[in-house]
Amino acid sequence: EIHERLVGSEMCIRDRMLSAGTTLLMVSHSIEDIRRMCTHAAWIDHGELRQSGEVMEVTEAYLKGV
Repeated sequence: EIHERLVGSEMCIRDRMLSAGTTLLMVSHSIEDIRRMCTHAAWIDHGELRQSGEVMEVTEAYLKGV
C-alpha cells in the first residue's frame, strides 16, 4: 500500500517535470520502473551505448541481449 502511494507521487512529479520541459535522468536496473517512469531510454553496457530510443524498444532489446 505504501509503495502504491509512492508510485502515484512519482508519476505526478514526472508529469509536472515533463510538462515544464525538464529532462530527468533516471538510473536503474529495474525494467518495470524504467517502463513506468520513462518515455525514452538508453542502454549502456560497460561504458558503451548499445541502444537509445523509445523505452519499450530499448528495454525489449536489453532483455533479449542479456
